[in-house]
Amino acid sequence: MDTKLSLESVVTELHNRRDQFKYEMVRKLIDPKEEVYHFLHKLLHDESSRGVLIVIDEYVNELDELKEDWFGGQVEVLLFRIYERSDSKIYYFTPYAATTGLPEKERKYPETHISWKAAYESMPDSIKTLSSQLIERMEQRFVDVEHGPALTRSWYRFLVKGIKNRKKATFLVFWMTRSHLHLRIGIDPKSFEDPKQITKEYKGFFWAKLPNTQERGFNIEPKRDLGYAITLIEQSYRRAKAI
Repeated sequence: MDTKLSLESVVTELHNRRDQFKYEMVRKLIDPKEEVYHFLHKLLHDESSRGVLIVIDEYVNELDELKEDWFGGQVEVLLFRIYERSDSKIYYFTPYAATTGLPEKERKYPETHISWKAAYESMPDSIKTLSSQLIERMEQRFVDVEHGPALTRSWYRFLVKGIKNRKKATFLVFWMTRSHLHLRIGIDPKSFEDPKQITKEYKGFFWAKLPNTQERGFNIEPKRDLGYAITLIEQSYRRAKAI
């Protein structure tokens, strides 16, 4: 497509009476000396002049790792909601830092939410012991793996060595609560077996959009035999090895 023609069509639309507000908004946002054509060209074709904007109706904690692991640094999150009553609509949104010139509001999380060490130290002894037992059993059962706290999270992750894609390599993620450990595994739904039916299917975050992979989760409590949990984790391990 001809770049100039496409830019002209955009500017024409902005000049239309019904889009006059949009045109004036763009005009206010850019340098007064900068031509609209030049601004749109940078926006559409210059990767160094733009980043990623995520528009969502609710801020979820997983966005932080998504921003850091998948996109890198240049990411803005815009919270946008529409409230309706009868024929009226109210639009609620957080300011977009890149357009307002204001720094993005820093989100404050407790240390136990972002640090495995802090989370571990805050747990009851029974949960600490259970966590240590699970890690020890995993080390004994699987020799070709690496493991440790997930980046900037109070999650603990196990991965198969030698697989470059970390999402594919991951076969177990778990975190602690004050009453149990919560485990997530990525399994092949065609072959997965859970005769005791203790796992629950999740929409997926750790293995989102990974082909032939379903995310399932379950809890284990203190004084429970870890044997059955290991048989479930083994199936996730085999799925990772097979990719």
